[in-house]
Amino acid sequence: MLSGGNDLQHAGIHTVIFSSGYGSARGYFINPENVWQIAIVFSVRRLVKSTWLNDRDQFLQPTKPLSNEFKSDCLVWMLFNGSNLTAGANGLEWNSKKWSIVNHFIPFTEAEVNAPARFESDFMVQYISSLPVIARRNDEAISSTSSVIARNEAISTDKQIASGKNPRNDEATNSPFSAEANNVLKQGKLLWQAYFAHIDERDVRDELKLNRADVGWYQVRKALQARNAGSDFAPVSFKPFEEAYKALTEKLQPMVYELGFLKV
Repeated sequence: MLSGGNDLQHAGIHTVIFSSGYGSARGYFINPENVWQIAIVFSVRRLVKSTWLNDRDQFLQPTKPLSNEFKSDCLVWMLFNGSNLTAGANGLEWNSKKWSIVNHFIPFTEAEVNAPARFESDFMVQYISSLPVIARRNDEAISSTSSVIARNEAISTDKQIASGKNPRNDEATNSPFSAEANNVLKQGKLLWQAYFAHIDERDVRDELKLNRADVGWYQVRKALQARNAGSDFAPVSFKPFEEAYKALTEKLQPMVYELGFLKV
């Protein structure tokens, strides 16, 4: 991860995640122990846009405890941000040798997105499975931005529990993610599935290095955009994803100030 400069004027252009090392004192490695911290730093630095009024504002340590929901919201926001440049690729040439990059940041299994081959890493799926569950059975557990549908799902879950059924796998009721984050994952999964539904033209595959199954979010987005720009494939709408991501963004933005990362 590149994290350069401690003010908003630098955060927008110097906050990026890569799949390989970054030669800078402002870059550092991501590992299983610091992923949650990386997600928060990444999100906090990119959620608030720089203006002429705030571009010198300095980032601070939080002054309030960080909830598990905030941490997992930041994880999803980071995974589907445009500056998550993680990728999977073979045949990269450097220093007279050929190299491969493994993408460790895919939040889905091969079966979930209909991938044609195995992903070399299931790190992110395993990491997500280890996150604490956020119970959402009652009205107080449903966020203010949740829809009436979400409330009805919560009531349905109460009935399931009363009847002895276990809704453990119901994303809307027992999940490590909020309703907003789950919707981003849902819409993101549909885009990943759309990517794997077709094989791209040779020039697109070469340009984006689409020669492995474990492609990154950047590669998925750019491939789908290239298809939309042509006439060989049915267009794929990004609007449902963009609306879901906007809802998560609008939920997190005020929390940057509420938790003390920035001062008004």
